[in-house]
Amino acid sequence: MPKNKLIIVATCRSGFEYDFLEKRLPHNLTIESVFDKVVTYDKVPKSQAHLIASKLDIN
Repeated sequence: MPKNKLIIVATCRSGFEYDFLEKRLPHNLTIESVFDKVVTYDKVPKSQAHLIASKLDIN
């Protein structure tokens, strides 16, 4: 991997954060232009969400 590449993994708990970011970006930027790959999931099982949150120390 070239030294000038930075990998960013960003997540949000609901569609609210995604929609908020999309509305706040300048008109010349889109989420797809900021992030190479955008992956969406319809639903994460509650048990899996709790496991992820506990591993990341998120209440």
